Amino acid sequence: MEAALVLASLFSAIASFAAALAAWKAYQVTKGQLRYDLYDRRMAVYNAIMSFVADCVRDGRVPEGAESRLLHSTREARFLFGEDVQNYITEMYDVARKWRKLDRTSSTRTQDGLEEDIKIGNWILKQASVVDDLFSPYLKFEEISGVNRE
Repeated sequence: MEAALVLASLFSAIASFAAALAAWKAYQVTKGQLRYDLYDRRMAVYNAIMSFVADCVRDGRVPEGAESRLLHSTREARFLFGEDVQNYITEMYDVARKWRKLDRTSSTRTQDGLEEDIKIGNWILKQASVVDDLFSPYLKFEEISGVNRE
């Protein structure tokens, strides 16, 4: 009888350990899924900004409605990134609006307007690498997987 009690206690301890191990594995899977979901949402913001930059570079101007699409497609950024990204999106929007408002009519265009147009166009051209550098810490493998590759 005493052996049966010891055996039952042993089985109970093993079952408790197995349940704890299963809970730990479920936690790890859930944590991994949350990291992937965060990565996916961050990548969507990154892609929206890169698409905006590509459209501006391709057209040599801000395409119709592009600023609104930029704001709409990056509205979650303040919840997914640090202030640096949110400030950058605001700057990108402000520059885009300024560029769009420039008078491009050759008969009324001033030298200052032409210089400003070129200055903003050059700024936009540089943004692909700026965006990569800005987003890199948020989109690295280690950030998403929790694995340090060093």
